[in-house]
Amino acid sequence: MTRFDEVPIAAKGVTSVAVRYFGGDGQPLGLCEIDLQTFILAVDRLVVEGCRQIAVVGTSKGAEAALLTAIHDHRINTVVAISPSSVVWGNTGPGRDGDTWPQRSSWIYKGKPLPFIASDPYWVREYVATR
Repeated sequence: MTRFDEVPIAAKGVTSVAVRYFGGDGQPLGLCEIDLQTFILAVDRLVVEGCRQIAVVGTSKGAEAALLTAIHDHRINTVVAISPSSVVWGNTGPGRDGDTWPQRSSWIYKGKPLPFIASDPYWVREYVATR
């Protein structure tokens, strides 16, 4: 019997698209003001390929992106969000302008930044002795 991890996903009848959304040519260096349209265009491609059931998968900030994309694109049937947060966090790294500060939303939709929770740049971890 063949183990699943030894068989390419395409051999199981799955069409997939991996999306690079920062750090590439013409993209922000960090997770800053990433347009959700990037992911919606990937869904468009899957639909053109004939996919009828669309699932998006993401980890950490990618889980944020997966959940947000599903909110805005009704064609998505399933979301697998691994280690998501319950809020949209501010940017991690620089945006297209090369600036990290002031903090901005990680995501934009239809040209507008999504509301986000900013981190405190002055926060210092406090160590507490335990027994």
